[in-house]
Amino acid sequence: MVRENKQAGRLVRRSVAAGRWYTVATAAASVIGGLLAFALPGALAAAVDGAVRGSVGTAAVVGLALLLVGLVVTEVGGQYTATLGAAAITLSLRRRLLTHLVRAGVAATARFHTGDAVSRITANAGEVAGGLAAMTAVLSMTIAAAGGVVGLFLLNPWTVLVVGCAVAAGWVVARRFVADTTSLMTGYLTAHGTIATGAVGALSGIRTIRSAGAVDREVRRVLAPVTILSTNGTRFWIAQGRVSWQLALLMPAVEFGVLAIVGMDVASGRLGPGALLAAAGYAAMALGVLGQAQVAAMLVRARAGAHRMLDVLDLPAMAAGEQQAGAGPGTVVVSGVTVLDGGRTVLDGVDLIVPGGSSLAVVGAADSGKSALAAVVGRVVDPGAGVVSIDGADLRDVADDALADLVCTAFERPNLIGASIADALRFGSGTVTDADMSRGACAARADEFVRRLPSGYATALLDAPLSGGELQRLGLARAFARPARVLVLDDAMSSLDTVTEVHVSRAVTEGRAGRTTVVVGYRAGTAARCDRVAWLERGRIRRVAPHIELWSDPDYRALFTASAFTASAGPSA
Repeated sequence: MVRENKQAGRLVRRSVAAGRWYTVATAAASVIGGLLAFALPGALAAAVDGAVRGSVGTAAVVGLALLLVGLVVTEVGGQYTATLGAAAITLSLRRRLLTHLVRAGVAATARFHTGDAVSRITANAGEVAGGLAAMTAVLSMTIAAAGGVVGLFLLNPWTVLVVGCAVAAGWVVARRFVADTTSLMTGYLTAHGTIATGAVGALSGIRTIRSAGAVDREVRRVLAPVTILSTNGTRFWIAQGRVSWQLALLMPAVEFGVLAIVGMDVASGRLGPGALLAAAGYAAMALGVLGQAQVAAMLVRARAGAHRMLDVLDLPAMAAGEQQAGAGPGTVVVSGVTVLDGGRTVLDGVDLIVPGGSSLAVVGAADSGKSALAAVVGRVVDPGAGVVSIDGADLRDVADDALADLVCTAFERPNLIGASIADALRFGSGTVTDADMSRGACAARADEFVRRLPSGYATALLDAPLSGGELQRLGLARAFARPARVLVLDDAMSSLDTVTEVHVSRAVTEGRAGRTTVVVGYRAGTAARCDRVAWLERGRIRRVAPHIELWSDPDYRALFTASAFTASAGPSA
């Protein structure tokens, strides 16, 4: 836990440093404010002594006024830059987390539920950004404390001994508070993320919950972690209250001791009456660090948020390439590819070549690894070992923008992103024209039902109730509209009715305009229309051959459902 706390603290410090000039400006305001605060007690003491002597000059009054104005300006300026800095840091952290989650891809979705991930990106990033205000407050308090100690030393060195003992005791109490409560706050934020996850799941399944009459039961399930939230939150605030009164008890005792020492000097005539006022001011500055339990709480929250950020940032992410892909027909070469999933080998040393412009069906049982093969060809995931290349370019070396024009993937359950149907079909490519979009929709048999929508392709996604088959057809249309050399369909026709599947698979295999096509599926008709079939078994390729050659093998025929046999009429379909 000590190592994790150090890593979390390091992340908070680096995040604060990333605030750049906001951080510098806030720190500068803290330094200037601390110096002005150090000058104020001495100026007040001089003014009081002058008043006692009846010789208060204009310069003393003006000096006090300027000091007060300076303190106000630095305080307001520091708050302003700290607020802007926290916003900038939060934005940077959220962008970093979201980018890393997306690059982590499958690993992220396997590790974090949607609600929990959103909680980390939103709330937890904000907690870490709060470290700017906390750390600049610590800087300000440190400068003030140093100034207070210097001022007290100049008045009477014995006062420093009294203050030093109190500060040492307060430091021990504060450090113990931070160490003891970081785990509590981490648990609090984790419970918050669990509730968010449950809420997202409940909202996505609201129709099922309503139809089952399970609203109350579902609410109780989603809010079950509130007990943990309440327990950790209560223990945290109790700990904060305890450290607050412990530190608060030190302050009046120390101030009494300081004033008693300085008061004896005033009574003996060694110091003027204004020294008492200066001593009170310097003592408050020196002891200010003891009264800032709230700052310690902010640091604890920042560190707890950093713990949850590190859970995300520690995920292995796919590196972004920098190269542009060279010209070629779209030849796919899979060489010695191994893919692991949670310690389980999904693909085991797979070697495969798909000639440019050809079509390949990938078939196999549920545990054969066919979706993993589609994922590495589409660079949805990177292989643990081996290389996947298109026209000689290792996909790991290709820049993201070039990769989008090199390979495109359609999924079994596509997510449509954008404000309208047209936005969703153009998503991820700036080169898709209206003609491309219409052609892709026609190939996917989606154009007809889209044009029946209230505003056609301009219909807002929220206003377009889509069945599973219609959603899948739009996912296919999005892929067909792109000029990518390689098209990967990962079980992307599973929700289509038989007639639509026949039309779409023909468009894939016969009307692909020279594109290389890799089709993962379970229907014999689709396999029969492809040039070759890659038959996977337990993560390895059992055989690659045309469908008609494989059909004589009873194990191969057993891969397809009875409905697929009927639709395809065997190898002649």
